[in-house]
Amino acid sequence: VHNGGSFLQLAVESILQQDDPDFELLLIDDCSTDDSAKTIRHYAASDRRVRAIYHRENVGLAGTLNEGLTEARTDLVVRMDQDDIALAERIGTQVEFMRQRPDAAVAGTFVYHMGRLPAYDHLVQLPTEHDEIVLTLARENCIYHPSVIMRRQQILSLGGYRGEFQNAEDYDLWLRVARVYRLANLPVPLLRYRFSVAGMTLGRKWEQALYTQMAVISNRYPERCLD
Repeated sequence: VHNGGSFLQLAVESILQQDDPDFELLLIDDCSTDDSAKTIRHYAASDRRVRAIYHRENVGLAGTLNEGLTEARTDLVVRMDQDDIALAERIGTQVEFMRQRPDAAVAGTFVYHMGRLPAYDHLVQLPTEHDEIVLTLARENCIYHPSVIMRRQQILSLGGYRGEFQNAEDYDLWLRVARVYRLANLPVPLLRYRFSVAGMTLGRKWEQALYTQMAVISNRYPERCLD
């Protein structure tokens, strides 16, 4: 979480109200300057499933994501952004999928692009099986980062997220995962994905495009140094 604002409460509530209540919710505040830390403290005090971590200095997205993987107490890790909304069946559906598919290291889902009201949401369908996903990844990212469930040990074995790929950390990771493990997308929407002009979704598109191309080149020539 970094300056989660008014959407943070909706995101947290969507997790705490999951059909499957057996989970730990790890909330990491990356030195927010708004009321995000106050919101996190409220949930940590009122629900035993919530564990909070507060940074004294901003470390950025990649560092925070890697910290979350390190701090997680289970091998299956579900990730979400601070302003998105998980559908009530999300965790249960994704955990069951990973139990049935031990070959998959990362599994995203179909998503809804959030409209002004749920009735105006737009369904986004994506390739579902590994081979098709890999072909698509050669051109563009087809796994929505806030929709994924991951196997913690496999991701850590690859070094986790790399901060050199700002705003394309997830794309770089999927490309590296695909060389060793298998990817999937569940053919069911389990997340409402919010576009934010002030956030990374729209606010840093040019920077994201640069680092996306860097990720493609790094995947094509992994022996080359990032410096």
